[in-house]
Amino acid sequence: MIPIANVFSTLNDFPPFPSAIMFTCGCNLRCKYCHNWRLVKDQDIEHLTLDDVQAYLDEASEFIDGLVVSGGEPTLHQYDYDFKHFLCTQSRRLLLKLDTNGTIPIEPKFLDLFYGISITLKPIGYYKSLDDIDTVKKNMDLANQICTYKELRITLVDNHEQFMPELDYISDHLDSDWKVTLNNAVKVDTGTLADDWNECNYDDLEELGKWVKEKISVPVQMLL
Repeated sequence: MIPIANVFSTLNDFPPFPSAIMFTCGCNLRCKYCHNWRLVKDQDIEHLTLDDVQAYLDEASEFIDGLVVSGGEPTLHQYDYDFKHFLCTQSRRLLLKLDTNGTIPIEPKFLDLFYGISITLKPIGYYKSLDDIDTVKKNMDLANQICTYKELRITLVDNHEQFMPELDYISDHLDSDWKVTLNNAVKVDTGTLADDWNECNYDDLEELGKWVKEKISVPVQMLL
């Protein structure tokens, strides 16, 4: 049984589709600014079952068009038979989107279940090795073959300029169907995985947004 932390409805995570979003526990990365750190550590979480999620989706069926599978890092569970069967069932009636950090190779048959994907790019120092970035590129190539909705998310932390070489490295894998969403990491009352990181400001967000538009020529959305 895969560990599931929560499920609820959202208008923000899969626009323009009103959706449910479910959160799996566990992650292969340890980003200091992560506000879902309890999910990452699977700490003090009262787990839901897939039947619990199914019951919620049935109740909300009149109001949702999509299901976002988020985490944590949901691709940790991509080989779980019950999880794949559950997603296969949902894909017949809902549009599915996968939220991932992109550093785990995604099985094509798993990604086939998803209409959309959101890959969250991390600051270079947060990856375990440079091989992680190459895996992100390979997953982007796979998404280009399979997914209709494609989003690259960047959460700014410490210094926006650190993302520029990384974005330049993967830019040839961003076709015109991708969009880039930028937002700032913020320190919240519930805490983050660690405290030794700095928030960026709106000027950083705007500077990186301008750079992406000029250098990569894909749509950019900035979340304030």
